[in-house]
Amino acid sequence: MIGQTVSCTSIGPLVLAKPSKSKKHMQTTFFNAVENGDAQTVERLLDSYPEFLNLKAVNNWTAVMFAIRYGHFDLVKLLFERGASM
Repeated sequence: MIGQTVSCTSIGPLVLAKPSKSKKHMQTTFFNAVENGDAQTVERLLDSYPEFLNLKAVNNWTAVMFAIRYGHFDLVKLLFERGASM
């Protein structure tokens, strides 16, 4: 039913919204983007979730640590410019 139009005679057609992605899913997406060097996705997610900047993954690594590990020094710079810590 989600995403389908449902008839509602008193107020007209009603479209059920799709649920938004969970924050946990967005955290995973963020760390994947850092690992893959996807600066555009990292910036977009930080705009929406600024608390991700110093978030620690399950291995206790921050985004900066992942960016360094995978050689994405443009992301290291971006993260530090936004106020990230190690």
